[in-house]
Amino acid sequence: MSNDSASSSERYLGRVKWFNNKAGFGFVTCLDGDRKGEDVFVHHTGVNVASEQYKYLVQGEYVHFSVKKTENTDHPWQATDVRGVYGGWLMCETRHEIRKTTQAYNQNKKGQGTKTRRGGSGPREGSSNDEWVMEKQQRGSNKNSNYSQ
Repeated sequence: MSNDSASSSERYLGRVKWFNNKAGFGFVTCLDGDRKGEDVFVHHTGVNVASEQYKYLVQGEYVHFSVKKTENTDHPWQATDVRGVYGGWLMCETRHEIRKTTQAYNQNKKGQGTKTRRGGSGPREGSSNDEWVMEKQQRGSNKNSNYSQ
């Protein structure tokens, strides 16, 4: 690819260096091609997701992207069409899907009265006929437990 072209159809592999969710921009370090090792500016408008949602990138996330020339002298190249590696989901899409699934599950569980055991949900030792009592621990005692059967 020539550095004089306004945009490129070439796809690059990169790793998100940092991304500010509130400001909506950050940088991706290019890992291959003629831009290897170069930090490329990325704006949230260049992030491509499958559904309507808040778009962001996660530090350390691997992405595929194209680049376009900008008029900014500090950052002459900008990442465009940023997607998950090999067409996979970005972390923002994965988290969005998990959030939707969890919300749907919680909506279905409302009013059903979940039954959780206090002190954990694991099995209890002993038969149901056993009676457990608490004993006061004696001073200087090396007992491991305050409970006896």
